[in-house]
Amino acid sequence: MRYSLLNHFQGTFVGSLIGANLGNPLKPSLWWLSLSQAIIKKLAQTGEISSEDWLAIASDESCFPEDSQVPNTGELILGTLPLMVFFHDAPSLLWEQLQGLVVQWQLPPDTLEEMMIWGELLTLIFRETVKVQEIISQLLTYDCSSDSSLRESLKQIESFVQLETPLRQVINHFARHNPPEHSAIPLAVYCFSSTPEDFSLGVLRAFQTNSPVITALVGALAGAYNSCLGIPSHWQIALRNIENSQLINQTIPTLWTMWIGSNTLGKTKLDGNMTAVNSPLVMQKRSSVTLISQKEYLRLTPLFDRNSKVVTGVNH
Repeated sequence: MRYSLLNHFQGTFVGSLIGANLGNPLKPSLWWLSLSQAIIKKLAQTGEISSEDWLAIASDESCFPEDSQVPNTGELILGTLPLMVFFHDAPSLLWEQLQGLVVQWQLPPDTLEEMMIWGELLTLIFRETVKVQEIISQLLTYDCSSDSSLRESLKQIESFVQLETPLRQVINHFARHNPPEHSAIPLAVYCFSSTPEDFSLGVLRAFQTNSPVITALVGALAGAYNSCLGIPSHWQIALRNIENSQLINQTIPTLWTMWIGSNTLGKTKLDGNMTAVNSPLVMQKRSSVTLISQKEYLRLTPLFDRNSKVVTGVNH
């Protein structure tokens, strides 16, 4: 286990916020940041987004594009990033939660599948099972009910990575017919997979796309992979002056607390110095540590307990 899951959580949100503001120097309103903040608040309170919650969110104009156009998948991923983080270990529940958004906005089925593929990438990172040299191959094994255009784009990106194609050439390839935002996922995967261990370099490469969406997506991936501990301090210091950054930093620990199910522990207290919490099957068995739960969720059925996480305690 390279980093704690809390550090991965924090890195994801901090990285995406840094990327969004780096790629958005004029600071116009980014509606998907408002959507993300609304979801974070609700998850920290109840641990889910109900159909009533989606209706309430829909009534907030700041959570939707100002021009009323159908948002692209990259924007939707950034707006629902808290759901993907919170349900990274429960894909069936994530599907159910995102389905509410799909119904509310009348989005095409391919959009949901593309969002689930991105969620799968975050799952691989959080569980530290992602193979950097085989990221795209791992994503292409994700079971979809249809062959979406994203899968074809990822295959093309895989070829570009193998040939070490320059980033500008890759951008031009996808920009022939649509703006870069319409190819946000493959371009973000390309930028991240080239330099996964270097947060700054990955985000600065994404900045060359001139898209705050792509820059934010790469920031989320690089932040998740390297955790908040791997984000340079000067980036994090600059983040303090960004609007709503303090709110997000204060809410993430609450979100993590809800994820581990501590609200169901009653009088049980977890000593931060003696206890570790992570996704199922991430921790290795040790003679000095008792694994209280190492249950693997069934990935194809929603009938599992969201509050059953991996908790370890040191033997006395």
